[in-house]
Amino acid sequence: MALEIVELVLTPEEAADEGIWSLKISRKLRVKPERVKGYRLLKRSLDARKRPVKFRLRLEVGIDEKLAEEAKATWEVRELAKEPEEVVIVGCGPAGMFAALRCLELGYKPVVLERGKDASSRRFDLGPILKEGRVIEESNYC
Repeated sequence: MALEIVELVLTPEEAADEGIWSLKISRKLRVKPERVKGYRLLKRSLDARKRPVKFRLRLEVGIDEKLAEEAKATWEVRELAKEPEEVVIVGCGPAGMFAALRCLELGYKPVVLERGKDASSRRFDLGPILKEGRVIEESNYC
């Protein structure tokens, strides 16, 4: 099977009419339209830098044979225990959030603890850091 990657530049009207795509693909690849057995859109972008506006399409094209079916994403759902074990995670930063996500995936019940003031109140604690070099320990801002 011949597999080609093709980029087409189309007007908005042409981009909206998928019936035209096969003809444009065959012209671009210099093959008869009946040899184009299928195509898959990989990327669509709008080029509005100049007038008239154009769409740029990147397509995966099957010549003489149909494209293989795309694998469907699977979602594994695990049965949780009636009372999942609690896990305490200290800190709500990126690592803490990732740890909580991982715990959920493994069937645990994460309890995320964060200390300090809320984000909008912390901004007032920036002054002592900048002016005096003093960190307010409970502000969670340093």
